[in-house]
Amino acid sequence: MKNYIQIGTNKGNDDFMSIMKNLDEKSRIILIEPQPELIELIETSYCELKEIHDITILNVGIVVDKKINTLYKYKNDTDSALTSIIDRKSVDLESEEIKFKPLTFQELCDNFCIYDIDLLFIDTEGYDYEIINSIDFSKVNIAEIICEKWPFDIDSSDDIKTGPSYFNNVLLKKLSNYELKEFDEKNHKFLKKKNQI
Repeated sequence: MKNYIQIGTNKGNDDFMSIMKNLDEKSRIILIEPQPELIELIETSYCELKEIHDITILNVGIVVDKKINTLYKYKNDTDSALTSIIDRKSVDLESEEIKFKPLTFQELCDNFCIYDIDLLFIDTEGYDYEIINSIDFSKVNIAEIICEKWPFDIDSSDDIKTGPSYFNNVLLKKLSNYELKEFDEKNHKFLKKKNQI
């Protein structure tokens, strides 16, 4: 069975869901969202697909360090969707702190006995690159990765790195066996393993 994972599902009505609707065979889909109030919306969004695929929704946050368990939710955000593990300097809004259950990427893979992933889709408001850098690619084979093209080096701190400097100077070296392209109006990065093109 093929494996598809989304980290940062939000409400579930997004580009990842569009990809899932077009799958031509039964697959395992794992949806990860740390905001508890969004879980019911995700369940509603994926209701029809549950009849076709093996879908698991996890109310956790993927982190590189289990000590990280705080989500910053920006109060003036009318969509209630703007949250981040990073207390972002690029957002000039007050935030409230929400605790969540932390899980590392490796723990996720171990818990579900995942060794191959057909698509890993990450949308974590600036934490994408840290998650990718935490992956042990010798333990899991990932055919494709889609993540945000994060423009803000200003969000970086001593503990958490974001932005183009980190991607270009750290991640591109680690991802040397992936083809990279940037695409679509939402500024996503698309990485496809070279030997699977």
